[in-house]
Amino acid sequence: MTLMNTFFNDLWNTHNNIEKIFRNMYGENEERSYGSFPVDVIERENEFLIKGEIPGVNEDDIQINVEKSYLIIEAEKKETIGEKEKYALNELEYGLIKRIFRLPDNIDIDKINAEYKEGILYVTLPKKEEAKPKEIKVKKA
Repeated sequence: MTLMNTFFNDLWNTHNNIEKIFRNMYGENEERSYGSFPVDVIERENEFLIKGEIPGVNEDDIQINVEKSYLIIEAEKKETIGEKEKYALNELEYGLIKRIFRLPDNIDIDKINAEYKEGILYVTLPKKEEAKPKEIKVKKA
């Protein structure tokens, strides 16, 4: 079992080193580094829905902001290991996770709504009234 732990730790350390190289290439420092999380973006007739997997996060640790034309979702995944414990294998990621979405012009930012349940974040982005599809009936003259 020790050989497998060594292999996975070496693999993880290699991954982290490669990530640091890319961060340095693009001018990001350690304080600004963050992870990501998977999302689905679904367009409906009257809204967009963003569904994001953020398991292991307390809803109080999720922040959603709109800045200029961007929706920013941030969460803090906190480590839960005790002081007298140590890892035999550490694959879970902790720290700041973040996603940034450019909002289309047709979103009513005052009506954005968010809900978090069972590790899934649901962000509803309602479309403005004028952006909704409208059928125009042709009248007989």
